[in-house]
This record gives sequence, C-alpha cells and structure tokens, in this order.
Amino acid sequence: MSYYESASVATFTSNAALAKNTFVLVKTADRSISTVDDIDSPGIVGVCGETISEAGDSVPVVFSGVAKVESAGSITRGAKVGSDITGKAVALASGSRMCGIALSSAVSGDVFPVLVYIGEKKA
Repeated sequence: MSYYESASVATFTSNAALAKNTFVLVKTADRSISTVDDIDSPGIVGVCGETISEAGDSVPVVFSGVAKVESAGSITRGAKVGSDITGKAVALASGSRMCGIALSSAVSGDVFPVLVYIGEKKA
C-alpha cells in the first residue's frame, strides 16, 4: 500500500523571530506573518515551516494539508485543534477558531501531524 502526504505551502515574510511547527498569522503588512498573539484572530493562516531568527526572512507556511505542529497539552487523535497564544496546538475550546484535526495523539511538547484546516470562529 502506498503512503501519500501533501500540503499547500506559500512563502511569507516574517515580522519577527518565529518557531517552526507553530501556527502563525497575517498581521501588520501584506504577506507578512507573526506569532499568534490572539487565538481568535481571523488572520491565523497556517503553520510555520522553519525556525526564523529575525524579521524580514522568508518563511514557508503550510496553509492546507498535513503539517507537523507542536502540542501545548494533551490532544487525542481525531480531535479538532486550535492555537494557544504561542502558536502551539491545543484541544479546540468551545467558541474558538479551528486550526485543524489531530492525525495522532499528542502530549505537551510533542510534534505531531495535523490536517491544517483554518475555520471560522464558532459562537
């Protein structure tokens, strides 16, 4: 049996240092990204693909498909995930913005696969 994994990736410019495997958002300028600082921001666009040490660097962002994301807590495979204020994945809280679906279980600090799907905030 074959195994396939695919993702849609776009290049953005960093506004600051960024951690690999964390959710990021568009914030201050066209096609520029920052670390998540508002978990309900409509600007969350995807997962940072590289560690970036300073502003102005190019960075790949996975905005659709499978990406590896760092967990901030316990998450069960199949669960909907959101972002905490550092861009790490957390189990989706009621009324929060969905960022994807966990493809495996994880505990805090694990880097695990997530099907990236940035949804609308649910009231």
